[in-house]
Amino acid sequence: MKKLMVFMSFLYGLCSLYATNERILNDIYFSTIAKGNFIFTEPQKATISNIAYQCPYTGGVAVYRARALQYALTDENSYDDVATCNAQNIAWRHSNVGKKDLVQLSLFPNPAEDKVSFLLNKTLENTISIAIYNTLGQKVAEIAIPANTLKVNFEVETWGAGIYYYQTLINQQFYEGKFIVE
Repeated sequence: MKKLMVFMSFLYGLCSLYATNERILNDIYFSTIAKGNFIFTEPQKATISNIAYQCPYTGGVAVYRARALQYALTDENSYDDVATCNAQNIAWRHSNVGKKDLVQLSLFPNPAEDKVSFLLNKTLENTISIAIYNTLGQKVAEIAIPANTLKVNFEVETWGAGIYYYQTLINQQFYEGKFIVE
């Protein structure tokens, strides 16, 4: 019973951190970018950085939103999720796939104006789905790459200018990235 209570407390803490991160980033977003203000205060920058360096498993999707904002502010895009998560005794998932078999996913052009392309280095046996989110963490699109396809184009000319990020799972390997629409 004690283990269950500890686990439930852990889950509550995760939900609380997820919600807190979302609330804080939304407050920053709505007090700056949403008002057309692209100047951030030093405390806002520090808060964004603190969230960006959290373990994504405990900090939630807001961690990726914070990273997108931090990249726009400082060009910082290097995070050691393995070390960060391990420091919290949370195991980062690793793929058992060998390096030579690793799928590579790239996106271009970045920044983009009207169209973006996803490119794989090799064909896959199954269709994969790539979720695309805006800086508020809202899913704005889901792009499918059919089996035996290397490249998929999609239109972004009707999207608002800003930073977007994508996530997908291919062969038990997590892929993520960001791109800018001008």
